[in-house]
Amino acid sequence: LARQHRDSEAVRHYQTALKIDPSSYQAYFGLGNIYVVRAEFGPALEAYNRALALQPNLSEAYCNRGVVHSKQGNFEKAIADFQRALKTAPQNSLARFELGFVYQQQGKYEEAAYEYEKILTESGDNLRLYHNLSRCYMRLGRLEEATKVRKIAQRLRYVADAIDAAEWKI
Repeated sequence: LARQHRDSEAVRHYQTALKIDPSSYQAYFGLGNIYVVRAEFGPALEAYNRALALQPNLSEAYCNRGVVHSKQGNFEKAIADFQRALKTAPQNSLARFELGFVYQQQGKYEEAAYEYEKILTESGDNLRLYHNLSRCYMRLGRLEEATKVRKIAQRLRYVADAIDAAEWKI
């Protein structure tokens, strides 16, 4: 239901599931995701907290809670959550990207670039990754690397625009 943008129905079903099984961390996690989409960050945090209380190694919940903290400007809490997500699941490239993004927002360009570089091979076509990494390199005065990465970002943008144009014609 949530994937079909029928959020209200999905919330009702999750709440019903929690009445039947209050220990369903999946239901709390799902509720948190819906609340994030709705920009209802207080309820989202509460839902993620409950999911994590029931399943303390749920990397995705730490990552999503970190995103909420980041959106609220609570960068230290966001960093802690992203790091915990990565401790639980080192391959969580979304947590690593978001950690890099928070570092970038704080002006910690070296740390941000480090996080972005760690997922380059996994996220070969991620336009935002290349764009952000290029900006970090620029801020660090690493102009040759910034230019190289910016060119990749430009090619990715060109391909994405071409795909969009083709889909529009279809």
